[in-house]
Amino acid sequence: MKSKRRSKSSPLLLLVVVLFLALGAVIWYGWSLYTKAEAIVDRSFETFRSGDEDRASDTIKRPFAVAFIGIDDSDARNQGEYDSLADALLVATFNPNEHSVRLVSIPRDTYAYFPSNGSYDKATHAHRIGGSTTTVEMLEYLLNLRIDYFVKADFNGFIQLIDALGGIEVDVPYEFVEKDENDRNVIHLQRGKQTVDGRHALALARTRKLDNDFERGKRQQMIIRSIIHRAVEPSAVATYPQLLESLDGHIKTNFRFKQLLSLSTYAKNGLPEVETLSLTGRDFQKGGLYYFKPSERSLTDVRTALKEHMKS
Repeated sequence: MKSKRRSKSSPLLLLVVVLFLALGAVIWYGWSLYTKAEAIVDRSFETFRSGDEDRASDTIKRPFAVAFIGIDDSDARNQGEYDSLADALLVATFNPNEHSVRLVSIPRDTYAYFPSNGSYDKATHAHRIGGSTTTVEMLEYLLNLRIDYFVKADFNGFIQLIDALGGIEVDVPYEFVEKDENDRNVIHLQRGKQTVDGRHALALARTRKLDNDFERGKRQQMIIRSIIHRAVEPSAVATYPQLLESLDGHIKTNFRFKQLLSLSTYAKNGLPEVETLSLTGRDFQKGGLYYFKPSERSLTDVRTALKEHMKS
């Protein structure tokens, strides 16, 4: 199996799309929304490493790497910082000079080394062990790559984004029953094309009862395409203020507002072409737990591709 493939729309790029749409909202609605967006980003700020606090006026011109972390927290769960698992893990490299992105999704069951405590564990456990810092450090070690920024969102941020857009069109591959964001088995989706709200889209993005992580990735890719298609429709423009508000309280990042604005060329010139990379490997069990172990060849290929993309 190849370690990478090209795609014009990336799987799991939800958090990037959210940021771009927020910037689009600023452009459409002017100063009042600009100040609201700035306030939301300021409230969402979370330090990752020393120096983050001093970069408020910086602009981004060089290539950089971002970790995107989707945690399994919600308003009802109210698990807090150190009781939430990393349900989705991605690392993206951005090259402003090439107007391009390379993205790799890390399977949640990846057997990974945690520099913070010198042990191996499932990648998904990193956030529960030490929050954003431990998660990013684990990803840096796995990919042998310095990660400059992170963006973290919970279930409710995902749900409210899609609800703000008035729902999205999806094609459900099979009938299934899944838990909602409150862990109740109340989501029932029939097979076929349909419009779903945020709660049902979340269930579709997360379920893997009848298949596996790779098929789940394909469904997430479909959902991202649907979000993009809905967001660029003329009728969606009026939803942008609500869309922006849907982020408030559900996102954490060490990006500063002016840094995000400096990335607006990615949105103004159209969404960049995204090259998606994939890790291949084998499944194994240890201590009664299931793990995924990437092959050394696959890791080397992904590490090389990301580092090459980071060159100016």
